[in-house]
Amino acid sequence: MGGSPTRAWAQFKARVEELGGEVLEPKWLGSAAKHRVQCPKGHETVAIPNRVQQGQGMCRPCSGSDPATAWAGFRARVKELGGTVVELEWLGKDERHRVICPEGHPCNPRPGYVRSGGGICSVCSANDPATAWAAFKTRVKELGGTVVEPEWLGKAKPHRIICRNGHPFSPTPNNIRTGSGRCLRCVGIDPAACWEWFKARVEELGGTVIESAWLGDGTAHRLICREGHRTKTIPSGVKQGQGICRRCAGKTWDVFYVVESADHVKFGITSGDPRPRLRTHAKDGFAVELRIMRELPGDFAPDLEASIRLALADEGLKPVRGREYFPSSATPLILSLADQGLSEIGRQHVGL
Repeated sequence: MGGSPTRAWAQFKARVEELGGEVLEPKWLGSAAKHRVQCPKGHETVAIPNRVQQGQGMCRPCSGSDPATAWAGFRARVKELGGTVVELEWLGKDERHRVICPEGHPCNPRPGYVRSGGGICSVCSANDPATAWAAFKTRVKELGGTVVEPEWLGKAKPHRIICRNGHPFSPTPNNIRTGSGRCLRCVGIDPAACWEWFKARVEELGGTVIESAWLGDGTAHRLICREGHRTKTIPSGVKQGQGICRRCAGKTWDVFYVVESADHVKFGITSGDPRPRLRTHAKDGFAVELRIMRELPGDFAPDLEASIRLALADEGLKPVRGREYFPSSATPLILSLADQGLSEIGRQHVGL
């Protein structure tokens, strides 16, 4: 509270009156000192002017912070829930107090938790370790699986299980309870299973995977198609039936381009004649063509596109939409990397 003591005193009394109370203190004691007040419910208590002006209220019994009031409120709430407080005295809102629940279980809830709507008994709420362990095993059995973990490790710890199809996996009890604890192999996201499927599918299509390890469902993997083309493909695309070789499919990806609008820049790749793609971008406002690189060899265009994305991420630049739309502040770096890549294959940018 700023200003003179006289002004602060007047402001404090006015604020207490606004809250429906009355200041009982006969004189100003200071903005950080306790002053006697009476709240709208008739409680005689003390309030600190600074705290009242900051919106903290003026009555501890009404706010629940008064120990006697909080103790009475806790016992009343436990009684409403059918329990009995057996703790002899108030220990604090964040300390555990001994209680007997309606089912006769001894429990130790915290008053603050009970006041915010929490229960009083961990056994009845299945938070008790023994109860949670039994519920976990029952739920796994309902799903057709078998728990092979010998003991309870905690609701957030992985537990070993055999799924209905015989696959070993280790979900957490929380995951099982919320429905997200599925067998990775059964849902097709287990890395080892995905890797084996991908290699088998490429072989079915007449190709050979030459990538040495699984890189992820959305990452390009090196392979040789039935026609002998060395190429890269993304496993998720193969799952969707897109084939394994873009050259055989007529998608040579031999053009790299950079276009700009008033506020943003877009880079990308296309095949053959880039004009249809560029017209589409122009309709979207990207009418300024900064780089058009045609007849690029092999995987140069997709590799350049990927390397620019990584470089932008390293610089902390994030796309404004999609994966290749960036603020215009990224333009100098994009053009520099594009020109550098072009020079590495013995070519240089020629003005449009």
